Amino acid sequence: MHEYWDKQPVPREGTTPGEIDESREVVKKTTKLPNGFVWSSCTLKEACEFLNSHYVSDGVFRLCHDVEALKWSMDESAVIRKKDTNQIIGYITSSNVDTNIDTNVLKMVHISFLCVHGEYRNFRLAPILISEIKRRANKKDVWQAIYTIHAKLPTPITKSYMWHRHLNSEALVKNKFCQVDQTRKNFYQVRGSCKNVWRKMTLEDIPRVTKILQKYNEKFRIAPVVNEEYVKRRVLPIYSFVNDENDDFISFYGAPYERIDGLGTVKQVYRYYVVGDVYDDAFIIAKNYGYHIFNSPEVGMTVESLENLKFMKGNYVYYYMFNWHLNEMIEPKEINLIIP
Repeated sequence: MHEYWDKQPVPREGTTPGEIDESREVVKKTTKLPNGFVWSSCTLKEACEFLNSHYVSDGVFRLCHDVEALKWSMDESAVIRKKDTNQIIGYITSSNVDTNIDTNVLKMVHISFLCVHGEYRNFRLAPILISEIKRRANKKDVWQAIYTIHAKLPTPITKSYMWHRHLNSEALVKNKFCQVDQTRKNFYQVRGSCKNVWRKMTLEDIPRVTKILQKYNEKFRIAPVVNEEYVKRRVLPIYSFVNDENDDFISFYGAPYERIDGLGTVKQVYRYYVVGDVYDDAFIIAKNYGYHIFNSPEVGMTVESLENLKFMKGNYVYYYMFNWHLNEMIEPKEINLIIP
């Protein structure tokens, strides 16, 4: 992959801040594939089955995706199939989100779900998938992208850890996700009632939520452009909650972590937006919906606040931008952009 990225317009030492490649050449033909493979499309159900088998797994658990979650998180996908069997071999998605970067507003795609079948990872299909999803974005006059991966390539804009907050320690132990003694169970216990009276967000709340999130995102150097279309497309379909007393706001989305042996599932959610001092309420709501753990990327947060909320540090990803260079690496707390 380093050989591929060395030829791409990504930030490097000495690069002038701003757009790196200002040319606007659109490649008309689909990206060339090795013999025996073809470009294709697939249903959301097929995509979920493929991702659930080949995307994120630690040998004991695997991240599971359902049709509605995948539909929410992506706008475009590229699919590679084996020509003779029609089997899906590679998959990648993009979502269209205009993004504020300092004083600039950029049309961008967020790249996600880059996945190659485990038996075909020596065919160098990952760079081909990236090139094809880039080509399709260019056809729509989009020339910048943002993405996250675990590997360190040229040149990340930040490093963001994933943090985990137990909601139901007994369920986590039962599913052999972790071991927690009684003292720690008491420490993580989520109890009591919410300090606000929350209700599920509705279509009628879109104008108000738009104003709440617009104001909230003002403090970040990198954040989505929030308008009513964004709120309807990205915020309304997931777990999103308002109250009628103030402008606090909670939203999160689910992504189950299933035991590969089929003997259990860790029900987990990921923070999307939490506006106001209402994390304890968010934990209670998520637990009442049956979730076992509340995950939060470090972006948009401080380490101190995560520790005070009893989150535990987990693995990390690097954030990258394609065809745009910042003048420096920035702190995770300066970014409020979560890529599912």
